[in-house]
Amino acid sequence: CVPSVTAAWATDYDSRMRTVSNPMGKHPDQEPNMMIHELFHGILFRPSSRGTTGPKGEKLTEYHDVLLRMLPILKRHSGYRLYVTGHSLGGALATIFSVVASAELDSIIPKPVTCVSFGSPFLGDQSFQDCHRMLEAEGKLRNLRITNHQDLVPTYPKISTNKTDTLYNLWFDEGTGVGTMFKHVGMNIR
Repeated sequence: CVPSVTAAWATDYDSRMRTVSNPMGKHPDQEPNMMIHELFHGILFRPSSRGTTGPKGEKLTEYHDVLLRMLPILKRHSGYRLYVTGHSLGGALATIFSVVASAELDSIIPKPVTCVSFGSPFLGDQSFQDCHRMLEAEGKLRNLRITNHQDLVPTYPKISTNKTDTLYNLWFDEGTGVGTMFKHVGMNIR
């Protein structure tokens, strides 16, 4: 199911975050959780649109469905590595997919995982950025983010409004505060 251009724009400009487990959270220099753009994470980790189930009959997510289809190819071609790419919304999904896949066991996914995104919006908080940087430093992930200086999508959203924030709270910092700042990840070529 490919979202329409209008739906993709609406998704790019939504600014809620979701707290998820940090795949590197067991490392002493990492937070156990991180925040990721709620809708992007929701697309990647919703139940598989193909209805794919795991070995015990459990419903798989889109992420696990792709992983399940990809693993036999990587096993058949032992020298192959995983490259993930996408544009705009697809760039956001490619980046999140790459971060999670690069944290999988080396015996499951050969390293490094390489992500090339074009015009991807902001994706996560400081903990997400720290996780990404650690994966890069350990040689498990390479990420190239390509943007155009005239494209607005890669400059949004700047701040999470979360579900409890209102415009009044964002302006006057009453009650729920101003939200969480989004961070970019990867090397940027503009």
